[in-house]
Amino acid sequence: MNTKSKGIGNSKFISLYITLQLNNLILTDDATARSDLLIIQDNIESSLQRLDPILYSVKNFSDNFNYLHSLQYCTFLYILANQIFLQQGSSKICDKLFFLNKMLNNIDLHYQVKMPEIFFISHGIGSVIGNAKFGNNFVFFQNITVGRVGDLSPKIGSDVIMYPGSVITGNSTVGSNVVVSANTVIHNYDIPNNSIVFPGNKIPEIKPLSKNYIELYLSN
Repeated sequence: MNTKSKGIGNSKFISLYITLQLNNLILTDDATARSDLLIIQDNIESSLQRLDPILYSVKNFSDNFNYLHSLQYCTFLYILANQIFLQQGSSKICDKLFFLNKMLNNIDLHYQVKMPEIFFISHGIGSVIGNAKFGNNFVFFQNITVGRVGDLSPKIGSDVIMYPGSVITGNSTVGSNVVVSANTVIHNYDIPNNSIVFPGNKIPEIKPLSKNYIELYLSN
């Protein structure tokens, strides 16, 4: 399969690059380092293939995966950790990849969280993405929070954008084609389709969406 992500060339190089970063983050013995490298090599191609739809969809991403592009690399570290988790369950290497992403990119996106096929991290510094049900084409910015409260987790539709400082938590249902404006808090609240949401006094202020915001960031 020809993929954009292979445009950087050698997947063995990417595997070694990540392994060296993990070893610098958490000192390990040679046997553990070799084991980490083998696990990453076994999952690198499938992870790069999962990255491809994102590279094709995000408008300001280039044709080829660039491991020095922080937003692309942040996305890839999550995908790799999640891919390993799906293959062998929770493990130390998954935790180490999560810590690496947190250290490099200041994002809390755990490998057990099920992100959609296409999502775009746009300056995701300080963001916490917890348990929720996500629709496709999810875009989020810095300092946002998504997560459960107790046993209650949000449900988020497709084509949703969360602007800086916004929050979706608890037993909230956010419809499709919704824009959550900066610093808006949605907690135990339902938002209909085709809406733009603003901060309110006690509850969010909801208005009809008159512009296709998602096309600013993602191609069809």
